[in-house]
Amino acid sequence: MKLPDLILQLQLSFEDYNQAAKKQDLDAYYIEDLNGMATIHSSRTKLYFEIPRDLPKLMEHLKASAQTNECTMGTLADLEKIEKRLVAGQSNR
Repeated sequence: MKLPDLILQLQLSFEDYNQAAKKQDLDAYYIEDLNGMATIHSSRTKLYFEIPRDLPKLMEHLKASAQTNECTMGTLADLEKIEKRLVAGQSNR
């Protein structure tokens, strides 16, 4: 998966989650290209994830806080789809 596509998919995955998080005054997640790598950082706790390397760690973190945001399950489902696409892309090399 190319970097611009990955960043777009990640942004779409967190769109509903971030809207709910902001209403509840909880962590929101921001996606950006940092030196050619997709990165995600949280607004309050200042967590930092490099994707694809930290995708499993990010998903575990979201699962642990699933009770606080009703959009978590949808975000996790989207991230699982991204993970499958990344794995499939690696096996096609």
